[in-house]
Amino acid sequence: MIIFGNGIALHRLEEKHIEMLRNWRNAPEIVQHMEYREHITTEMQKKWFQKIDTPLNFYFIIYHREKAIGMIHLSDIDPEKKCGNVGLFISHKHYLRSLFPVAASVLMLDFIFTVLHLEKVEAKVKFDNARALNYNKMLGFKRQEEEESSEFCKLLLTASNYIQKANRIRTSLQQLYGKGFELSLDEALDADVALYNFWGL
Repeated sequence: MIIFGNGIALHRLEEKHIEMLRNWRNAPEIVQHMEYREHITTEMQKKWFQKIDTPLNFYFIIYHREKAIGMIHLSDIDPEKKCGNVGLFISHKHYLRSLFPVAASVLMLDFIFTVLHLEKVEAKVKFDNARALNYNKMLGFKRQEEEESSEFCKLLLTASNYIQKANRIRTSLQQLYGKGFELSLDEALDADVALYNFWGL
């Protein structure tokens, strides 16, 4: 599955990507923002991939001009509650202050709310990560009253909040990059079949 738009492409995570992802994930500049901070071995990474490679998880590598620049995900989908968990990180400092994290988030959230028809998603962010907190607020996330821990807060985004916030952002991205959200047809059909069969819809 590949989602195209806004100058980037999101490629569904495959086993061929996981060693690259492991190296990113172990980098100090990435680890400092994560809840799990222990070194990840090759074997640990393989077991993790086997665990998350299901219809209830969508992990994507973010590409710009065929260069892999980060990862974005939707995980632990609850089909009955129509919710899941989301997260993102950018592997190259050059892209951190660019529009590509926003572009990736808009593509992913459009996929979540318009293709998968979820109603809400949650995210965890460290209290001291001001850039991430402001970024998520811009997308419509709101802090929940019950905090996750002394280091992390839990954020919630509903489909209605996202729609209110995203239109202006989406319009700006489309003006810069042209065509917005697009899902390759064959893969979209395969994904829909897998989801509907798995969820019993």
